[in-house]
Amino acid sequence: MLRHLAQIGSELGCSRIVLHTRIDREQAHSFYEQKAKFDKKI
Repeated sequence: MLRHLAQIGSELGCSRIVLHTRIDREQAHSFYEQKAKFDKKI
């Protein structure tokens, strides 16, 4: 799915946008994981 989107994005010349949204999603995911661990400690 993501590979397909990246292929479409590169064809349109906006693969950088797809890459950035993917990075943002991964950062948000790790942020929520750390927050969950922090909430468990309290």
